[in-house]
Amino acid sequence: MRTSTTTWWRKRAIIALTLGLVLAVLPGALAAGQEGDEGDSPDADVVLLHLEGSLSELIYLPASGDPIAQAFVLEGCEATLDTGGTVLMDVAPIPAPPDGALGIFKGLGVITEGQGGTGGACGRVDGLGEGLIFALDGELADRVMDAAEVDFKVRRSPVIVAELLRDGVVVGGAELDTSTAPAMTTEDGEDLPDMVRWLIDEGVTFDELRLTISPETPAGVFAVESGLEGTSTGELGHEETVFKLSTFDGQVECGGETTTVGDGETTPMVVFERGENNVAKGGDPECEAEIGFNLGSSASETDQTVTFTFETSELPSWWGTFTWAPEPAVVPIPATDIDEDADGTADGVIEWCSGFETDEGGEPVIDVFTGLPIPIMPAGDTWCLVAQNSELVGSGTMQVTQTIYGQSDPAFARPK
Repeated sequence: MRTSTTTWWRKRAIIALTLGLVLAVLPGALAAGQEGDEGDSPDADVVLLHLEGSLSELIYLPASGDPIAQAFVLEGCEATLDTGGTVLMDVAPIPAPPDGALGIFKGLGVITEGQGGTGGACGRVDGLGEGLIFALDGELADRVMDAAEVDFKVRRSPVIVAELLRDGVVVGGAELDTSTAPAMTTEDGEDLPDMVRWLIDEGVTFDELRLTISPETPAGVFAVESGLEGTSTGELGHEETVFKLSTFDGQVECGGETTTVGDGETTPMVVFERGENNVAKGGDPECEAEIGFNLGSSASETDQTVTFTFETSELPSWWGTFTWAPEPAVVPIPATDIDEDADGTADGVIEWCSGFETDEGGEPVIDVFTGLPIPIMPAGDTWCLVAQNSELVGSGTMQVTQTIYGQSDPAFARPK
């Protein structure tokens, strides 16, 4: 694809206005920059489902710190989650109360009218119209999951349907045909009849998991279990049913945009648009489908800061659009400080890009995912300034907007 420089600058202006991206970073705030190393993320937090009658509970194992538990309260075999202390998840039946209730009898299931409220009927999901919902709540309400590994006890070979939601919107799903799924095993490799373990990892982040039975197998039955004494360890490293919490705020695909953070008034407003991989270093332009990212915006009375990290061993390219919070109006406009690897040490100020890549005919080289011309990075840098504007917005105050191009996990800072 080819376009003229004039056309691109018009497009860039429109994009900047439309996106309203603001990155604000405070000088002196970079020392508190967030760590970020491509391909290296902290040990994942998990929530375990432990089922043991009246001792049943959810257990949150943070990457660091002490475990936190939320107990199930049983009346007979009907179960509710204790909400008087720390809340971790909401585990709900389908159908919702009063038509349905959670039940625990060895496994976790649903109690509905006419099925009985004792024995095995308490701890299973029977056929169509029933299911279980696991949703992050309370202490974990602002977190998301990126995988779950669920243990099932099954009868009549159900096809189990998993529906993944985020903020109430379906973002993914999968099915498990238990008639062909391998049986769970003990640590000694012995098969456990009618027990299957399902790793649900669809490459999306979600805050709610719904488990039901497919219309293909209307007579199927399952109970969610939590591992047995001596069962083998699953792929996520636990015997129990486990919900893996993402260490990232969200995910972004090639050509996609991160979630905008900040308001551009009290904190920097910023969004990043993802382009090709390693383009400034002659690398392969192929993109992974989605990668996780963390994007932060903060401000004090005198400083404003933006941090950005992402999950990949490749180096995607990014166009960041920043709308900084108003700052003292001075001439010349102060440069934006940058910590290019967010290691807590400022690397200096962000420099202007050294023009744009051109082909043999002198035409701009265009990023295949964003349609934008690829800037030339100054030697030794991983981020550079593409565009900048300032506007007087009050007595002695101005607002700076910038478009920044780069590839590393940075932190940026400006005065406020």
